[in-house]
Amino acid sequence: MLLLVVLLILVALVLLVTVLLLGILGAIRFARTGSIREGIRISAIVVTIRTMGWLSYILALVIFAVTAIIYGIITSVLSFIPYIGWVLVLIIAPFFSIFFARYLTLVYDQGVAQPVLSEAAV
Repeated sequence: MLLLVVLLILVALVLLVTVLLLGILGAIRFARTGSIREGIRISAIVVTIRTMGWLSYILALVIFAVTAIIYGIITSVLSFIPYIGWVLVLIIAPFFSIFFARYLTLVYDQGVAQPVLSEAAV
């Protein structure tokens, strides 16, 4: 029975990592195209990841995770300040949200071919 539980936990972890890797770029594809179908097109997401490189993509996510942990520590410390701590956290939170969105879109743009502007278009 214990072996079955461990096996199910391992399967759940593999599914979690897979959904995390594909879900982030899927959400960005959905936001850019406005189409749910494009957001869940796994083959196109995998092509995007291959274009930027799996190692580069995973490294970008690890850097972001470390940044998120640092942000969590900072907001935890700020929240202990009496009376104004929660206000400081409310001031900092939008900046991190904007950083989060911009960082992930820049990561996505690494894997998408950008249109080249010609001299006549400029």
